[in-house]
Amino acid sequence: MSLAQNHWTAEVEEDKMSGKSKVTTNHEEIRRWTEERGGWPATVKTTEKNGKPGILRIDYPGYSGEDTLDRISREEFFDTFEKNKLAFLYQDDKDSRLSHCTDGGAAIDPTANHP
Repeated sequence: MSLAQNHWTAEVEEDKMSGKSKVTTNHEEIRRWTEERGGWPATVKTTEKNGKPGILRIDYPGYSGEDTLDRISREEFFDTFEKNKLAFLYQDDKDSRLSHCTDGGAAIDPTANHP
């Protein structure tokens, strides 16, 4: 199942401690970023309901998610991502694995007409 949505990417104000971040709803960009870092879509085990993914995360082998995350397919990840109108916040540094799914409504869509 694929839900149509206008996808976008935006720079987020740079934080001197954590570096430059971006936020996107573009599935291909999210897939590329996670694959380059060896990540895989996952859901937090205790949040799954009726066999459906709950809170979304990216599972990186060798990190702390082994006991708390269940890997899911990219299709399940993006279906849940779209249904919950999420955005993906991440650092675009090649060594960074810092990422987070966030409320897409809270992020500003740079393609929208704002008064």
